[in-house]
Amino acid sequence: MGSALAHWRIAALAILLALHSGSQTADAVPFSLSTNARSGSVRAGNPVWIDVKMENKSKHRIAVYRAISEDMDQGGWVYLVDVRDEDGKSPAQTEYARRIGHGGDGGYIPLNPGEVLTEGINVSKLYDLGRARTYLIQVQRFDDETKGFVKSNEIRVVATR
Repeated sequence: MGSALAHWRIAALAILLALHSGSQTADAVPFSLSTNARSGSVRAGNPVWIDVKMENKSKHRIAVYRAISEDMDQGGWVYLVDVRDEDGKSPAQTEYARRIGHGGDGGYIPLNPGEVLTEGINVSKLYDLGRARTYLIQVQRFDDETKGFVKSNEIRVVATR
């Protein structure tokens, strides 16, 4: 009878642990991403810059990978950028976007709890935004701790004639 009770306790503990680990929410992700357009309206064909703020929401220091590029633009290297027009269609990728690989040469920098890292992305280096349209832009970044992607808010940029 004693061993049956011990097995029952182990099974109950395993179930509780499984329920707890399965109930992780976005709070378990160590950082958040928020984006802002430097300008909500641009002339079609002109550069579209956005700023991405990465905030360490955890209680520990995290290592943030930064790629080395000629202008330190992280778009396409560490941030995946999704652009859609008002019809939900993605504009054509640029030659640059098709040529680069994710990651690239670079290194890790520390980001302490509560700290914010702001990085710029020239979205028009990645997509042909030469048509007068409204574009919805969202970025995501891989999280090494949870092994998943963290998405930003979606922003709207209007390209005019």
